[in-house]
Amino acid sequence: MSESITNELLLKLLLEHPDFASFRKVGEDDWRDSSEKNPSFSLSSKGSYDFKSGNSVNIYELAKEKGILDGAKKRSGFFSRNQSNPNESGDKSFLAAKIWSEATTFSGDADYIRDYLTEDRNIPSDNYQDLINAGLLRWFPKKNNYPPALIYPFHQIEEDCSLRKQIRKIHFTRKEAFNGKRKNALGKDGHLTVLPPLRLSEVASKRVYLAMEGLEDALSVRQYYSDRTIVVAGSKENLKHLDRLLKKGDELLIIADNDGTYYPNSGQEKAAQICQLLQSKGVNAKALMSAKPKLDANAALQNGKLSEWLKTLVEVPKIKEYEFSDFDIESIKGKKVPKLPKSILPGKLENYLELVARSLDLNYEAAFIEFLVNASIAIGGNKKINIRPNWQEKAILWVASIGKSGSGKTPLHNQCGGFFLQSIQLRWREQYNQELEQFKNQEVNKPPKPIRKRLIANGLTIERLCALHEDNPAGIGITSDEIIGVLNGLNQYKGKGNDKQKLLTLWNGNSYENPTADSDRYIPSVFVPISGGIQESLVKEIVSEHNIMDGLASRFLFNYLIWNLHPIEIEEQFKIDRLIEDSIGKIVLEEILEKLAHIRNEPSQIAISEHARNLLATLEFKLKKEQRNGNDQTGAAYAKLRTYIYRVALLLHYITESKPDEVELSENTALNTIQVMKYFLANMQQVYSFVELNTKEQKVKKILDKIRELGGKVPIRKIKQLFKGSIKPEEIEEICHSLEKLGELVLTPTGKTIELSLP
Repeated sequence: MSESITNELLLKLLLEHPDFASFRKVGEDDWRDSSEKNPSFSLSSKGSYDFKSGNSVNIYELAKEKGILDGAKKRSGFFSRNQSNPNESGDKSFLAAKIWSEATTFSGDADYIRDYLTEDRNIPSDNYQDLINAGLLRWFPKKNNYPPALIYPFHQIEEDCSLRKQIRKIHFTRKEAFNGKRKNALGKDGHLTVLPPLRLSEVASKRVYLAMEGLEDALSVRQYYSDRTIVVAGSKENLKHLDRLLKKGDELLIIADNDGTYYPNSGQEKAAQICQLLQSKGVNAKALMSAKPKLDANAALQNGKLSEWLKTLVEVPKIKEYEFSDFDIESIKGKKVPKLPKSILPGKLENYLELVARSLDLNYEAAFIEFLVNASIAIGGNKKINIRPNWQEKAILWVASIGKSGSGKTPLHNQCGGFFLQSIQLRWREQYNQELEQFKNQEVNKPPKPIRKRLIANGLTIERLCALHEDNPAGIGITSDEIIGVLNGLNQYKGKGNDKQKLLTLWNGNSYENPTADSDRYIPSVFVPISGGIQESLVKEIVSEHNIMDGLASRFLFNYLIWNLHPIEIEEQFKIDRLIEDSIGKIVLEEILEKLAHIRNEPSQIAISEHARNLLATLEFKLKKEQRNGNDQTGAAYAKLRTYIYRVALLLHYITESKPDEVELSENTALNTIQVMKYFLANMQQVYSFVELNTKEQKVKKILDKIRELGGKVPIRKIKQLFKGSIKPEEIEEICHSLEKLGELVLTPTGKTIELSLP
């Protein structure tokens, strides 16, 4: 049974996909569209690359986008014969995708759709036939436990407001109730249903939208708003997702349900809330509703009074203006940190790192970065990458891992290579002790006194670090449970010299002098990776105003340790522990670190292939533009991230290549570097956003984080107890109600208390 999916299998399945049906091989690992004269879009076992735009997607992400990963897993033997695909039994998003792919729009099935929409709901077929033709309305015949139904998709909206092609959430509509419901949704990876304008010819480059709760209502009025993109929310709660879709300058009309007497969480209030929020962001948004309660568009259509109904729409009632200056929910939430795709590291190693993360209830990315840190320590400073004339970089990483006290940073670091580096250093120490003993016993032709080799140290002053580094020219890595302790140690004579400037110089990796009264240390080529943990509440000690000004803050990469929503059960913990113990991936990790430690004293300079250079330069340019668009606080951080592009690329090159000293840095390594740098970029933005939060916003974040840590659902009295002494009970109530209005929290009366839950 294979433990990973090969790039070659993913490429084979992609070439079988309809989107690439006309692609033909034109060169070594290069497929192009044979229907185009000079195709610029290239498909290979590494992924896709557009030579015109410079955009690239690695093979795993492309396979995920096209929905072929599960087929690849089955073909590669990922699931054993006696083990069903876990997605098939537990993942409703997977089931939704499967049902969507099996639903049809054949002429006979289209008749069923028309039977419901036109015969039952009086909607003219001209209002929706194009959606059937486009496959956006489908019919799902009776199968297993599911009765026949009209289905339509919920689109996942990406951060750039685009729609993900793969459908993993769908909506069922039936004539008769099933399990007490005539309508229901399946899956979780979807936000809104986005339907094209009825008259495409009338649309130029405008982004003009009409949003309604129900499909039948939206289709009923579609001919009256033929130039607008139709958005079906599916429920009043989903109206909040319009914030993901709309950009500054867009135009939006919401026709909300009039749920009668104005009460909290009504359709009209939800519409008013999102309308107000979008207006504050520069969207030309307006919300209307029926003048009469409980009279929707389709009911008016069936009564033959739709035109009159539309003319009598009224604005939704105004709601209390939120004090957006009180707290900014977007700053509190921060930008979504992307997940790192698999296939960057050897498959067995990635499986091991994921097991380690799961055993500690942490995210996979946290384990991935801890491994990178240990690899950075092992590789040493004799390996360099040639970027441009007079510009080389080493694989020096300074990483601060952010997590709560007791979140598992130390065991994570140790299991991701820390223990093995310690074992190498112990081996070297034993060797040193033997050589020292021989040195002491040798009287004639006495050789030079042996020097103890080291990889890692902690709790050092600058003077002690320089002494150790002088004995170990390839470099010394510094690791600690608390990064602040490392920085304080290296800068412990602050106010009595220039230790802070010396500390900053270490990051550059150039020559280094440290003359003192007792010694005159000179290190021709510095290599000092640094890593340690820090609580989020203490991050301001790194990203302080002073450290931003002198450049210390910008030198750090950040790695969030995120607790999983639910801790693993005891039996699962025992199972994972056994899998870790028997994991081949652990052996792979040790082999990689052993290889790096073995060759760390051998100087080598790595060239970058042409395609890889173009990819990395494109990312560097994007960060340059981001730097100009950012504020003074983040400007230096963007500049240092541009340097880190090449440090990370060099590190990945030595981790993944079998003969790294003999080959150029490849296009695939460049693509993987881009994925890792996107992760570091998002973490940096998250950190700088956090340190700018005001006192109220920090309290809001603490409450949201605690609700998530407790499984996403908790009585409000529990939150009051946990924050007793730091946040007043009445302030907690006020914050929770504000979060409810913003759609970030659901408050449900339960007995004598209120239950808080994440939406």
